[in-house]
Amino acid sequence: MKYLTILFILSFFSACNQKHEAVQGQWIKGNEQEKLETIENQFRGFDMAMVETGYRYQELYLAGQDENWEYADYQLEKIQKAIENGLEEDQNGQLPHNIF
Repeated sequence: MKYLTILFILSFFSACNQKHEAVQGQWIKGNEQEKLETIENQFRGFDMAMVETGYRYQELYLAGQDENWEYADYQLEKIQKAIENGLEEDQNGQLPHNIF
């Protein structure tokens, strides 16, 4: 058991000592600080879009139950707008439609 514990500890420290290459993507540009700010903004920005989408989806369901199709269309438009606002535009002002 003693040897197993020592082997585990040595393998743990050797795994922690490995260097990992930075992930490069085409959607994120700039130096390290700019990349971090972009990622922070992206994570923070989409949570509100998801809250709104959840609320609108619930309203869409109720509109369908009541057969209120005008209100259902309105909710669909608002869901689409909330998701589009949550996505970050690229440098050309285009939304990343290929993310799904």
